[in-house]
Amino acid sequence: MKDRIVEIPTKAARMPTFVTHPEQDGPFPPVIVFMDVWGVRDELYDIARRIGTIGYYAMVPDFYYRQGTIRQTYIDVDGKRISLAKLPKEEHDKVVAKSAATPDWMIVDDVGAIIQFIVTSGEPAKAGGMGSVGYCMGGRHAQVAAVNYPISADFVLVKIQRSKRRHSALGGLLLSR
Repeated sequence: MKDRIVEIPTKAARMPTFVTHPEQDGPFPPVIVFMDVWGVRDELYDIARRIGTIGYYAMVPDFYYRQGTIRQTYIDVDGKRISLAKLPKEEHDKVVAKSAATPDWMIVDDVGAIIQFIVTSGEPAKAGGMGSVGYCMGGRHAQVAAVNYPISADFVLVKIQRSKRRHSALGGLLLSR
């Protein structure tokens, strides 16, 4: 596998994007792994690597790039991640503010830049159709991208939590065209 960070030119600046793909036999169909509210991190790189190992050009764009390098991780005393819902209000608001500063129209523009990069960069990514994967905020972004661009397969995981009943559900949606 080949892993690296590429910088994709966008209307705003250069967007750092982790890419991974097999070493030979390309070009490979591209798949965007959309980040969730926490931003890019090793877990998303690992998801991309898993996708890449089965013959895809997997990408994890840093959609927070306009705000600088943002890495958000909250760990409890047992070494486990703290969910957004369990953060103190002040910390919760800081995390949410970063996602609010990255509205859907910016994601749409950035996905357009990713598609242009695939077509013009000489990377071993196959132009044409594209897949996407997203969870939570990333799921919404994957859907917004699928509505605006030729994304041929879109897997979205969305967690729904009802505050008063503490109900939660995890749903998956696979859209194929």
